[in-house]
Amino acid sequence: MTASNLYLIRHAKAGERLHDSKDDQDRSLSAKGKLQAEMIAQHLGNRPINFLWASPYARAIETLTPLSTVTQKKIMIDRRIGEDASIKELDAFIEEVIHLEGEHAICSHGNIIPLILRLLERYSPDSIRCAKGSIYRVDLSKLEVEYLEFKVV
Repeated sequence: MTASNLYLIRHAKAGERLHDSKDDQDRSLSAKGKLQAEMIAQHLGNRPINFLWASPYARAIETLTPLSTVTQKKIMIDRRIGEDASIKELDAFIEEVIHLEGEHAICSHGNIIPLILRLLERYSPDSIRCAKGSIYRVDLSKLEVEYLEFKVV
């Protein structure tokens, strides 16, 4: 493994689920979610992040947008970390990411972050918390995980 830190970010709070025919993929962040995204950017903005990846869902991209602005890194969209990604797709994605140098941030969904952690063999399913607007920092060289949650009241 080459990557030093991998930040796994669950997208911030989105608006209500859509009740019409509009695709849920287009659901944006709520006002609280936008504040969470800003807090995430403040927390990670001074880190030497090399790459930013987001699920193709609007709420994941919007969560990383303030961090992209601060770090001046382009957000790369990858369907393999989308809400409907398969284990095989996630495994291939992670295999690529851990061989890249430096620090990386991935923004995905509440069902995907725990799967990534399981692929990294870090937690049992019962101990995983994955609140909206949360970050997991995975130090791949030491196999340590730190959890940080940004709550907006």
